[in-house]
Amino acid sequence: MPTASTSASSKWLLCGASVLAVLTAIAPWLRNHDYLRDFMDYGLVMAAAGRLADGQAAYVDFVTPIQVGFLEINRGVETLFGGTYLGMTYGALLLLLLGGGLLFGLLRRAYGVPAAILGAWIVTALTTAQHTIIWHNVLGVITMALATACMALLTRAENPVRPGRLILLLAACLWIGGVNKISFHLVAVAGCFALALRSILLAPAHWKRSAGLGLLTAIAGGALPLLTELGLTGASFAQWRYNVIELAAGDRAQYLHALADPQFYLRPLHNYYGDLHLPFIGAAIVALFAGLAVAGWPHRRGLDRFALLIAAPACAVAALAALATNQDIAWIALGMAVALALTLGLAFGVRLRPGWQQFTLLALAVVTGCLALESAWRGQRSQFGHEEADRSEYLTIDATDPTFAYLRGLHMPPALVESLQAMPEWLPAPDEAGRRSVFYSTSLEFLERLWPAIPRPGLPLWMHNDTSYQEPQRQLLNQLLSPPSVFDAVYDSVNWSFWPPPAQTAVELFTNTHFVGPVIRHRAPVKRLNWEADAMLAMNTLGINYPPELLTAPEEGSYFAVESGQIFYGSNTGQAQLEFSGISNQLLIRPVIKRLNAPIEQKVSIRFWIEYDIDGVWHPLWEQEVVLEPNQEEMLPEFRVDSRRRRIRLHAHGAQVSANDVLVGWFLPLMLHSVADSTPPPALYRTPSPERATPPSFTAAAIKSPWKPDDVYLRGGGFDEEGYWTMASGDQVWLRSAASLPSLEGVITPTGPADKPLPMVRILWYKGGRVQIVDQFNAIDAPRRFRAWSSGPEGWFGILLDTGWPTRRVRLTIDRVDSP
Repeated sequence: MPTASTSASSKWLLCGASVLAVLTAIAPWLRNHDYLRDFMDYGLVMAAAGRLADGQAAYVDFVTPIQVGFLEINRGVETLFGGTYLGMTYGALLLLLLGGGLLFGLLRRAYGVPAAILGAWIVTALTTAQHTIIWHNVLGVITMALATACMALLTRAENPVRPGRLILLLAACLWIGGVNKISFHLVAVAGCFALALRSILLAPAHWKRSAGLGLLTAIAGGALPLLTELGLTGASFAQWRYNVIELAAGDRAQYLHALADPQFYLRPLHNYYGDLHLPFIGAAIVALFAGLAVAGWPHRRGLDRFALLIAAPACAVAALAALATNQDIAWIALGMAVALALTLGLAFGVRLRPGWQQFTLLALAVVTGCLALESAWRGQRSQFGHEEADRSEYLTIDATDPTFAYLRGLHMPPALVESLQAMPEWLPAPDEAGRRSVFYSTSLEFLERLWPAIPRPGLPLWMHNDTSYQEPQRQLLNQLLSPPSVFDAVYDSVNWSFWPPPAQTAVELFTNTHFVGPVIRHRAPVKRLNWEADAMLAMNTLGINYPPELLTAPEEGSYFAVESGQIFYGSNTGQAQLEFSGISNQLLIRPVIKRLNAPIEQKVSIRFWIEYDIDGVWHPLWEQEVVLEPNQEEMLPEFRVDSRRRRIRLHAHGAQVSANDVLVGWFLPLMLHSVADSTPPPALYRTPSPERATPPSFTAAAIKSPWKPDDVYLRGGGFDEEGYWTMASGDQVWLRSAASLPSLEGVITPTGPADKPLPMVRILWYKGGRVQIVDQFNAIDAPRRFRAWSSGPEGWFGILLDTGWPTRRVRLTIDRVDSP
């Protein structure tokens, strides 16, 4: 029989354990909350808090699959603690203490104090401790854990708990979970319904109580969150459904296929944050619920055994689905699994042999909790980013400047601080409301809090292809970026420059780039094609076969896309003009009419005509009326035109067309003929390798065929130790043939150490401004054959390697030429 001193010692020991659990759980937050390596993820929450404070409505004024309840919670915390980013971080501390404390209180009712301390600490270490702000995945796990634990206690078959404060906590957690993140919330709601149903089946005498709990789940977990979000935003149900369900589900559901892959159970699918000390999270989840099912099997009636055999695999699948679909650190999915396992233990009254329960939880604490806490201490998730600076080198920004007041006290890498301090020099003038016509791309959303941007309805809160940007958002961003762009400036991060297509093309072709310090790029939109861009990129994007500087377009036009995605030049005013200065006898001309707001039954007629230049005087060359019939969305005819080796001007005009009825314009002309000239082959890249003299032994080294070129022009390249001609990034080989060649074949073979990426290879035929891309491919780690041919009498054959990052060298061998 325990003595009073033994009982007192136990209490002091448990008190000490509780204090240790709290201190270790909050230690990562204390260390990391005022440090930030990168604004990826957290920056979008900062931007959302600012937008909501300005009166913008989620789902209505901006697109976001991240739910407004989560965003409003962070905004409230930020406001409560001073209105800065550091104020927002105190939400994570509150969640650590409140969530962990409530979970401990619920677990203590069934497991006892020691086990409850360990259980709550493990879940906290795996989830809340990983972030330094309230993050929706973490909040989703905590509210799910609390809600299902409340329901488990309320519906226990043995010694059921009478309704009271638990019902209030259940309702609150379901409500908060419902406005936070729907994926975790669905698990919570399904778990609560399942536990209520189990109670009805096992304890029919208490069916009214259990049915009432099920009804409470439907109201607090279904109707109330939906009404809250619709009330906060003013959104329609269709807008809510599109943002919260359709946007996210379309992207994440594809990852569920990973559950059938054995490797998924040995290594996390989303391993963005570096290797974990416990990589086999998937296998650990399976083992956890298998062990729970085995432990709960004895001393159970047949119906309850069946319920356990359904519940354990279902919880395992839910946790595995979270591991597959949530692009967060894998510890959080394991934390969800532990929370669900503890709930099942509560509901089913699973009891291990004396001592085994504490041993099992202690083993879990050591194997998972300690490893997860060490990861959180290092900031493996909260300090994720690409800057290499050591945290001892981090700097705070000048807090005396009111511009940077929001970032007061935050330590950041020196490169990021340098870029932020340089930003004012690269900002356009604000409007009367202090807002600027700018676009901040991935990881730079937080800049809205320093230099507010003019809202653009329809654009998502942040830029991430598929997650927030689907086809309508991609097309809208492309339209806003393409000339004439609505933005005065566009900013993107050097570390996160991932633009969704086709906006990526618009950014590359229609902006001129300057660096703002080391890690931010300022892109100034231009009114025409960006001639600073590589001609090769422009030709591939626009579908043309000549360098784009042969085109001239007036500023009032823009670039659009037809249904197939092909880009054309035109306008929405009913008239368009384009000038082409290439020298050719024949061009392929392709007018475009695309219906916008014109009624589907309306017939639209557009006059297209071409003029040619003789000594500065323009003369008629060709004319055609093109008709868009009723029920037609597009009209895309093709014509061959004799261009008489003259500069030409293309026109389009609709006399009876109002603005925004249709888009009219042209696919950019294609050269079907060209005239030889004496100039060297074009570089086609901004920074190709420098021109070099042709070594006398080049032909013998590179051409293993009786055919010999009539001329050779080289940019870069050189011999390797074995005498082969080799090329690297930016190098070019041009071979001229005075005769038309039916076939020229060769091999690209990588050489040297595999410590660099393989290059992109372009195989071209060129003559007098006309560039025919015959083949283009990424070199592979093996010999790769190519074949080219002449597209007309005489001309140059080009083998070009893209510029950019340094690449492995490749050997070029021309081994077969069919000559006339």
